[in-house]
Parts: sequence; C-alpha cells; structure tokens
Amino acid sequence: MLPPNLYNRENVERLRYAQLAATGVAVVICGYLVITSLIGVQGTWSAERMLRRAKTEAAGLSREAARERRLEAKLSPPSDSGVDRFAVQFAEWAANREIRVESFVPEGTPTPTEITLDGSRVGLWNANKVRVKGQGGYAELMSLLDEFRNPCMPVQLDSFSLQSACAGDKTLVSFDLVLTVYENKNGAG
Repeated sequence: MLPPNLYNRENVERLRYAQLAATGVAVVICGYLVITSLIGVQGTWSAERMLRRAKTEAAGLSREAARERRLEAKLSPPSDSGVDRFAVQFAEWAANREIRVESFVPEGTPTPTEITLDGSRVGLWNANKVRVKGQGGYAELMSLLDEFRNPCMPVQLDSFSLQSACAGDKTLVSFDLVLTVYENKNGAG
C-alpha cells in the first residue's frame, strides 16, 4: 500500500499538472506525426501525378518517333555516291571506336582517273579529295586507319597530321586526314 502522505492535496494537484503536461506533449507529437504524414501523402500523390504525366509524354514521343521513322523510310534514300557512302561508313567506324569526327569535307571537284591494279586496267574512276578532322584515342585512330588496308577499299590515305594531348591515362590525338575516295564513274563503286 501507498503511504497516506502521497494523497495530500498538493501531490494530487502536481499529478494533475503532470497529466496535463504529458497530454499536451502527446497532442503535440500526434499533431506533428499527422502533419508529416499528410505532407508525405501529398508528396506521394504529386509524384504519382508527375509520373503519369511523364509516362503520357513518353508514349506521345514514342509515337512521334515511330511516325518519323516511317516517314524517313518512305523518303528516297540519300545520294548513294562513293563519297557519301564512304562518309557513312567512316562515321560508323569512328563511332565504334569512340572517335569524334568533327568534319568530313570534300575538297574540289572529282577528277577522272584511270585505275590500274597489278598491271590490269580497272577502269575510269572519279577521285574525290576529302579532308577529315576529329579527335580520339591514338590506338583507336590507328585501328581506324587500319581499315584502309583492305585491298577492296576504294580509299587512299594521302596525308595526315596528328597533334597529341594527354588526358589522364589515355593519349588523345587531334587528327587531320586527307583522303582520296574513288568512285566508279558508272556508279558501281
């Protein structure tokens, strides 16, 4: 049993104030939790709305891209000359090796040239001078230039200049190539 002096009026009043203070603190904590919960729910709802909006926009962009691809497929193919075809091939080789091609510019007009290979006449071809500038890794550039060794490749490396710069552990080079791209005069090359 509890001693009778705990039941005096002052202790009962103190206990009542303590209960009121504890109730006040509990109400404040509950109010804080309710407010933060409501803010969290509101944030979730707004995130869901933004996600739905982005999903709708992405679907619209996907439909537009598909429409553009269909339209591009219906259009006539680009010029299929030797220089244009080689530019596409060169860009693909460069992209595969992470080399950036900054410019691919034909220089002058095509020059008709009689081609002979091992004493055999191959025919009359147009020789197109092309200047290619860009930059990439040294090893990757050498690998790209190695593509020209193929005897069936109608391209000749006339001149090149390299400027190197070290970037971390990789040696980068800026290059300036002058190529001769041969195109069969009857359009077959």
